[in-house]
Amino acid sequence: MSDRITVLYIAGWGRSGSTTLGMILGEAPGAVFAGEVRYIWDRGLVKNRRCGCGSRFLDCSLWSEVLTQAFGSADGPDGATLAGLRDTGLRTRDLLGPRSRARHIVEARMAPYRDAVAALYRGIRDATGCRVIVDSSKYPSHAFVLSTIPDIDLRIVHLVRDPRAVAYSWWQRRKPNPDADDGRRMKSHHPLSSTLVWSEWNLIVRRHWAADPARYTLLRYEDFVAEPRAEVSRLLAFAGEPGAVLPFADDGTVTLGVHHTVSGNPDRFATGSVRIRADDAWRSALGVGQYALVTALSLPWLGRYGYTMTAR
Repeated sequence: MSDRITVLYIAGWGRSGSTTLGMILGEAPGAVFAGEVRYIWDRGLVKNRRCGCGSRFLDCSLWSEVLTQAFGSADGPDGATLAGLRDTGLRTRDLLGPRSRARHIVEARMAPYRDAVAALYRGIRDATGCRVIVDSSKYPSHAFVLSTIPDIDLRIVHLVRDPRAVAYSWWQRRKPNPDADDGRRMKSHHPLSSTLVWSEWNLIVRRHWAADPARYTLLRYEDFVAEPRAEVSRLLAFAGEPGAVLPFADDGTVTLGVHHTVSGNPDRFATGSVRIRADDAWRSALGVGQYALVTALSLPWLGRYGYTMTAR
């Protein structure tokens, strides 16, 4: 087994299909979908939320083995301390400045965190025996931390969806939080904040990784749902796994098994036959004022990703 760990990292703003994409990628032999690994310290170790298998994180046999491999104990390290280092260290806005400054922040403020992250991914690799770890954390800052770890061969999947569809999903599609026992729903974002983050994160991902085609590939949500089998096969080849056999019944229907995912969309608990189809409700359901607001804010970037001003 190679000493280097291939991480296929899904980057970009949420509500773009990252969970479903990750689950399909994780069905390939030699690949494992670990969910939003960035949140393992607080949502896993501290809050003991549910793994994608249905068990509480600390009761999951796979994650117990990962933690033992990585840290010598199934209890893992101090999750609260590591979550604090994550949140007070490198921030998204730091990646708008010089790359050297962002690297200095990681090396000067986050060395213990980076070491823990490196150990964690080695633990995932060793416990699963998989060559590719699929991570849907999406945050550019977490991707940057991974890029500073010599043992990690980072491959960026830049996932983009029409910002008006994203805004509609964040604001009007209030999804239940599967980790909450009191019926709470997942956090929502106003179309204004959603579009600002959409613009910033896509800018940062392109700025830091798009120049290297061996380490970066763009995937639009709209292309993924139109041809899921072809696009997933392309991404696996990009990750060094060409010709992987996937459980597609036809070009748009896939059979999903259980995935041991940390955090993420409620869809991570889905198993069995799943039909991949476009969600276009936003075209008629997004309010006229919100549609105009999101279009105006994202106008400089729409054409770059193949979107038009009039998408209704």
